Amino acid sequence: MICRCTALQQPEIRWLKVDGELPVDHVAHDGTLIINQVAAEDGGVYECIASGLHREIRSRMELFILGLDSFSVYSRLPCRL
Repeated sequence: MICRCTALQQPEIRWLKVDGELPVDHVAHDGTLIINQVAAEDGGVYECIASGLHREIRSRMELFILGLDSFSVYSRLPCRL
């Protein structure tokens, strides 16, 4: 999943999983969250938090696990600081 923000200064971007822990086998770098070896329990709502100098923006995405080799991501809002 990718979280992109537009700001004058590069914001700090972090991820969390609403109502749960981030998957153990995940990598978060430059606003991108990668989940290796996706499992059914990885489905759910994830939140991207972008922190700038004077404000914080949150954007939620929902990950649906449809089967062993299939998934879908629904993103609610773009991020602008």
